[in-house]
Amino acid sequence: MIFASSYKKILCLALPLWILLAAHGHSQEFPLEFKVKAVLLKKIVKFIDWPAAVNGKATSSVTLAFLGESPVWPVFQAMADQGKQGALVLRKIEDRADANCCKVLFIGSDQRDNLKEIFGLLKGRPTLTVGEMEGFAEAGGMVEIYNREGNIHFKINKGVADAAGINIRSNLLRIAEVVSTK
Repeated sequence: MIFASSYKKILCLALPLWILLAAHGHSQEFPLEFKVKAVLLKKIVKFIDWPAAVNGKATSSVTLAFLGESPVWPVFQAMADQGKQGALVLRKIEDRADANCCKVLFIGSDQRDNLKEIFGLLKGRPTLTVGEMEGFAEAGGMVEIYNREGNIHFKINKGVADAAGINIRSNLLRIAEVVSTK
């Protein structure tokens, strides 16, 4: 019975991801892992509720900024070039001081040594932090997307999201690995 429940969760998440990947049909080829991570992030954002005014502005668009290097960034660029990034507004930032410019901040693995500073800059701000480095969520990030044995999974640090005023809907939490800061 437990196996069937886990299988249903995986199927419920994986099937829409594969359908979306097929629909995106990128002309430029990227490794499947990074395409799945990009589509998963797009889906996760749909299950996030931000306060009415974010960073002093009321807006319905979602700015997704990338800080540092990530193989997921070129996938989002390709989506944008094809007009398939949806309601996401993409931005690449170079300076950690600009980290509060968005609703979603994807932090590249090369920023591992700067996480404490970045999280300090964002403390109390409703910016969803996302990373793909091991231990990101336990270090104080909100969403960690990772590959385990060829399968893409994600962790959510609900306590950090709650402290920032971000509501992560329960239907997303049910299929995530929920962790806390160590």
